[in-house]
Amino acid sequence: MNQSLATAMPYTTSGLCTKDVEDPGSETFRPGKVTRTDAKFFQGLKSECREWQSTEEQLKSIGCNWLVTPEPLYSKRYDRTYPEVVNWYTSDGDRLGQFSNCRHIIHPQDGLNWYKEFIHKTKAAFLQELTLDVIGYLPEQRVLYFASKLTDMNPERLKEVGDTTDFFLMFSINYMEPRAMKAQIWANELVCENGMTRRIRDGQATINHRKARGEVDVYQALEAAVLEAKRHVYIKESFIDTPCDLYDGKKLIRTFFKDFIPEENRKSQIENVWEPVDSRYIQQLEHTYVHGLIGGELETRTDNLFRVHSAITQFTSHHKRVRNGDDSRFAKQLDGNLSRINTQFTKFLQEQTTGHNYDAI
Repeated sequence: MNQSLATAMPYTTSGLCTKDVEDPGSETFRPGKVTRTDAKFFQGLKSECREWQSTEEQLKSIGCNWLVTPEPLYSKRYDRTYPEVVNWYTSDGDRLGQFSNCRHIIHPQDGLNWYKEFIHKTKAAFLQELTLDVIGYLPEQRVLYFASKLTDMNPERLKEVGDTTDFFLMFSINYMEPRAMKAQIWANELVCENGMTRRIRDGQATINHRKARGEVDVYQALEAAVLEAKRHVYIKESFIDTPCDLYDGKKLIRTFFKDFIPEENRKSQIENVWEPVDSRYIQQLEHTYVHGLIGGELETRTDNLFRVHSAITQFTSHHKRVRNGDDSRFAKQLDGNLSRINTQFTKFLQEQTTGHNYDAI
């Protein structure tokens, strides 16, 4: 990480930092809730945050201590201004995105202050204190994000076998595409480092820019997001408890991704899964599922639905080709096609289980 994981410290001639680690002037790394495994997850410009830092300092650590400056579209050729189309720039002169003049501006400082106000006010979402742990920016995608790690969410049965999940409450603002601000839960499977976002079912998890927004809107979205971590654990356990052998697992994969199979062969190749499938996309998924699943030797990922689910999240986290590298993959996992694949496949698998009332969580 930017400031926290690798930075020069003030040294004496003997090579020791003389400031106390709690001193705001000290840049000595102090282990927090964010682990080195967590640090691999977050992409772009990123920094681990500390309580004593000001909003300005936190944004400056990732180069986002700017304001949004709007400017109506102007055609030099026609010497004409188009007020209904607005270009956004940073106050440093970098171009952001192009939007309708109906889109309300959210400056990075406002978004971060709202988020910090929420985590200071919220009390026992899961009987734990929330802190701002990570702030990051994807410069190519113009996405600003904030994250707070949720701890002690895993039941004992998963701790005992080492198949645990780390959860991050995340809030993102897209400054390049006309997407709403979004609160969500990022679930990181530690065994395989697969990541996926959880679609929020309660309250308003997205906040559009069609009207002026404030702290209350962000609070409601984040509160709904926190509750989603509990659902994720429940769904994970239900998948673990639902038997599914390799034959049925491959059939589920082919059924969900059936549009990748030529129509003339679709029916037979779904019904007869030991028959080679005419789709390189599905071939790669099935190879991951049967032979290449990270953590596939664990009891919690053997002959059950969770093995099927893990194969898909491993594919979207590591194997599926994405243009423009890891930053682009991370952006698509937050709010893009990779997020949609994971969400839709999870819902599809939920429909295969019985006796689980997901709506009750």
